[in-house]
Order: sequence, then structure tokens, then C-alpha cells
Amino acid sequence: MRLRDPAAGQRLTHRWKLRLMGMVLGERAPDVLQLLHYRPEHFGRPFSAWTHEALCGSTGRWSRGERELMAAFVSTLNHCLF
Repeated sequence: MRLRDPAAGQRLTHRWKLRLMGMVLGERAPDVLQLLHYRPEHFGRPFSAWTHEALCGSTGRWSRGERELMAAFVSTLNHCLF
């Protein structure tokens, strides 16, 4: 199910942040940012914590720099701004 307008369910401060990001980028804020700010207690905070652990945690064989490089590479392949 896709939300019609995720911004409608966001707090005023989050809507302003997204609007400012859109102005800086010259287009609408990326969907992933809208999703992270929409009811953050259900998805945004847990996903951000998981992502932080995946990129910055001490587990695994790759260094932090290697993980960041892989994330940048995948983002480039996906034509993502991150």
C-alpha cells in the first residue's frame, strides 16, 4: 500500500525540513527521507539504527570506509542522491 501524501501525516517541523530540502535540491525531497520522517517510531528510528549499525558497527570483515564506499557505489547504480 502506498500513502497518497506522506507529508500529510508528518509533524510541522518535519514538513518544513522536507520542504527546505526540496528547495535546496530543486525538486521534491527523496521518498526515503519522507518515509523516515513519517511516523518515525514505526520505521524511521529502527531503520536508521539498523543502517547505522550496518555502516558503523564493528562486525564483519569490511572496514567502515569500505562499507561507505560500497553504499556510495550502490547508490550511484540506483541513481540515488545519497
